[in-house]
Amino acid sequence: MSVGTGPNRPVRVAVVGVGVMGRDHVRNARALEAAAGNDGGLLKLVGIADIDHERAEALAKHPTDDHAPVLPAFEDFKALYSATKPDVVVIATPHPQHEEAAIAAARAGIHVLCEKPIAHTPESADRIIAACKNAGVMLGMDFNQRLVPAYMKARELIQSGSLGRIYRVNFIASGWYRTQAYYNSGGWRGTWAGEGGGVIMNQAPHHLDLYSWLAGRPDRVKATARTRIHEIEVENTVGALLEHGDDRVDTFYTTTAEWPGRTEFLFRGTLGTLEAVDGRLRLYRMERSLEEELLTSAHGQSPSGAWEDVDTDESPKGTGAHRLLLEHFCEAVRDGDPSKIVATGEDGLHALELGNAMYLSSHLDETVTMPISREAYREFLQSKIAEVAAAGSRKRAGHVEFKGGEIPPSV
Repeated sequence: MSVGTGPNRPVRVAVVGVGVMGRDHVRNARALEAAAGNDGGLLKLVGIADIDHERAEALAKHPTDDHAPVLPAFEDFKALYSATKPDVVVIATPHPQHEEAAIAAARAGIHVLCEKPIAHTPESADRIIAACKNAGVMLGMDFNQRLVPAYMKARELIQSGSLGRIYRVNFIASGWYRTQAYYNSGGWRGTWAGEGGGVIMNQAPHHLDLYSWLAGRPDRVKATARTRIHEIEVENTVGALLEHGDDRVDTFYTTTAEWPGRTEFLFRGTLGTLEAVDGRLRLYRMERSLEEELLTSAHGQSPSGAWEDVDTDESPKGTGAHRLLLEHFCEAVRDGDPSKIVATGEDGLHALELGNAMYLSSHLDETVTMPISREAYREFLQSKIAEVAAAGSRKRAGHVEFKGGEIPPSV
């Protein structure tokens, strides 16, 4: 791992892809700069790039300070890297384009903070991770949900053994409501060629990561993917059974076609139960373990225990968690300390692979074993893209086909 930049100068940050999330990353970097005042601070935003040069140029102007210098803005990320010499690049292009920008950054000695998902296939993620490792640069993922206090507390309770041995986990992530207008807003949205999938690839990666972080990585996956109401090529609803060993089966459900939606996690353990509903935690503590109760209690006797609310800090507002994650990553680069990274490239691969396993399982209509076959997944994705090309897209007006390796606009 490369030596840190040190405390004597700010970490130089660039952003590639300044659509929805990229724009937020630029704002967060500017907010961290402003908070430092004239003291130099942790970071300095040095430039941005987007294939929509007019969008990049518009964002390059400071939104509130007419006297602030205009950021260098580029169409080509390689020109950005060469001209501005950043220490860190935040990559917020559509995920099928993450690999090219990330590997070019690694080869230039630039640390990479990547938007979710890390890539559209495990093979692509493998190459990104290998390139960063070979170049000795840090690779982080923008899994900002790990910084939500309720989820941090949940992990603490699970890791401490307060729940005992976990035997069932239920995840519901249905708060991703999207209209048809959302899918029509970009030609790449809701397409196999442009996104490599639907809700699992675009919205759910945060919850796939939270599942892996809190519940662990499953051994086997059986899933069903469906498309309800929306006129899109890809799925908008997925339900999955996630097997851990021989005696634990978890469930995972996500959709963009449900209202009202919610985020709900349930952890059942031999010493208690933990509920997380929209960022609020409740804990049930058993007086005796489930094993003791099942094996020694009289018929008809129910276990004793009680529910309690779990206090947590208030969650960061708006893009606050993204800002905090960027701050942690820049601290890691400054100090040469990868332990300060909130989520690593390997974490990004684990979340991606779990989602890809759901696609592959639904396609094959069978249980798949983790880790999944790279070749099998490549063949699956190519087959979906070919099916659409042969039959025509299911998307409504607003869909634009991308041909000849053309890159879709940033997210």
